[in-house]
Amino acid sequence: MKFSFDVLERTTKAGVFTKTNNIGKSKTVKILSKLDGRVKNLKPVFRMVAENFRELERITFEKRGIRTWKPLSKKYKKWKKKNYPGKPKMVLKGDLKRSLTQKGGKHIERIKRQSLEMGTSDKKGQWHQLGKGRLPVRKVINPRVKDRKEWINMIRSFIIEKLGFTRSKF
Repeated sequence: MKFSFDVLERTTKAGVFTKTNNIGKSKTVKILSKLDGRVKNLKPVFRMVAENFRELERITFEKRGIRTWKPLSKKYKKWKKKNYPGKPKMVLKGDLKRSLTQKGGKHIERIKRQSLEMGTSDKKGQWHQLGKGRLPVRKVINPRVKDRKEWINMIRSFIIEKLGFTRSKF
């Protein structure tokens, strides 16, 4: 059996978030759902995925993003060094980073039985995700294929466990 799961990146006026949904539209999940009603509620595994997302965002701000985000302009870099010494790229006061790595504030985490939205409502997130004026694109939400596959495997394992099957049957 093949398990399909979509992770869509989307930007709205409300903020930037990664939306995982269409689970009910997956043929495999529909078949599994007919076997046992317990898989209709994916909230427990979505909580684990959301926790993983926050950790990946922390890593992005501390390591991965710093290497891949476009450099600051010379003028802004000089100003930032003078006014906010020691602050890394993409962190001035830390609001955007906090909104992606910690619950509360502008953090978006909407967990429903069949869908999950994660991200930030901080307008700076949208500016960096898409670029704005002279501000270049510096994606703050950019899960790697490896990360998306990990989320899929978490969900797959949860469903298989709820149905009482062993992985060898899949």
